[in-house]
Amino acid sequence: MERIALVNICFPKEIDILSPPQGLLSIATVLKENSIESRIYDSALDINYKDFTLQNITDYLIGIEENVIGISTWDSVFPKIILASQTLKEKFPHKIIILGGPTVSNLKDGILKQFPWIDYCISGEGENSFLKLVKFLINNQTPDFSKLPCNVSGNFDKKIYFGSSLTENGNTLSIPILDYSTIEISKYNRLEISSSRGCPFNCEFCSVNSTLDKKLRFRPLEHIFKEIDTLFLEGISTCINIVDDNFGLNKERLKEFCKLFKIKYPNFNWTCYFRLDDLESNIVDMMVDSGCIGAFIGIETGNNEKLKSLGKYVAFDEVVSKLKYATSKMDITASFIWGFPDESENQLIDTFSLINNIAEFENIIIDLYQLSPLTGTNLQKRMLSHLTFDRNAISGFVYPRYLPSIDNIEENLIKEIPEFFSAFYHEDSSLFGNKYYMVKKFFQEINQT
Repeated sequence: MERIALVNICFPKEIDILSPPQGLLSIATVLKENSIESRIYDSALDINYKDFTLQNITDYLIGIEENVIGISTWDSVFPKIILASQTLKEKFPHKIIILGGPTVSNLKDGILKQFPWIDYCISGEGENSFLKLVKFLINNQTPDFSKLPCNVSGNFDKKIYFGSSLTENGNTLSIPILDYSTIEISKYNRLEISSSRGCPFNCEFCSVNSTLDKKLRFRPLEHIFKEIDTLFLEGISTCINIVDDNFGLNKERLKEFCKLFKIKYPNFNWTCYFRLDDLESNIVDMMVDSGCIGAFIGIETGNNEKLKSLGKYVAFDEVVSKLKYATSKMDITASFIWGFPDESENQLIDTFSLINNIAEFENIIIDLYQLSPLTGTNLQKRMLSHLTFDRNAISGFVYPRYLPSIDNIEENLIKEIPEFFSAFYHEDSSLFGNKYYMVKKFFQEINQT
């Protein structure tokens, strides 16, 4: 039976922090359960950040020996994936290219219309849909779209077809316990686990709920701890990183997790992403007592009015108080965003002020990112008519400065279709230029102190 290639193209980090690709692992697990062999290709392992160029990504895809190639997409690498897959198709017309992931979920059939060398797209959660599509392909059959879920689309003879059966994101029991035998786990040094899917919030800058929907679905803790058992047995790390966007929303579940983790792994640790509103002192104490050593907190801004508009129901002074207590107990990464289209210079100054207030706390790391209008977000829709592109002013969140600069072919593609590559753009206004200068000056002052 033909083997399937599952490809993770993601920009590599400047330092060697490597974690297995959760989404592709889940698909590989489902394929294996159905006696279909797959191989995961991970560019983060195979391509150094200094070599992350269009040419090297193209060579990477061309070097894949399998004929059915599924590629996970995100906005930051979408131009490279589109251009590299075009060359792949020109060189090997018989190879089948399937795209999935967040960007595909937000652009859907528009990708097939714009880029006819892509054979199939799968939006939303892909395990069940990918399996059903692949069963046709490995038997050299033309897919019967009446038997495929509606989140599957395909390109045949310049016509686009859609699956017709209803599909819903899987329930928590249908999310598989990941089979790590499908990868060489020893090549990674960071252990991650996803314990839920979806997000009930509607942050205008975030694409999570446009990809996975707003319904938050929790996996059984029994399944979570089976995965953690497997990962800790590998001996790669003594810390598990929980990558849920809002791990603490279900307080009873968090309490049970902390209780079980403390009993099962008294000499191990964990970290998570956590919502600032939920960062109460008693919650922090409970987490730390169970082995939590760090949390990533999205604060976004230091302006009270802007905090409220973003759904952060805390004020400046409360933010400082919460972080002061939390950082006395564990590591905190506090993340901020600048460049909102309705953000005034005074509001940005409030963000600088908050950062200065918390910068002296122990155990704190501060991130300040330029806003990126990601595909599928409410912010992108609001900004689409007044965006501009400057390769020297791309958000470092999307395309970090340590990577090789995008080349002219990529730039031309990005400029040609702004709605597909909006993440590389910023607001077209003089106010943006003023704020850009303010941020640059702010960093210079910090580096001098």
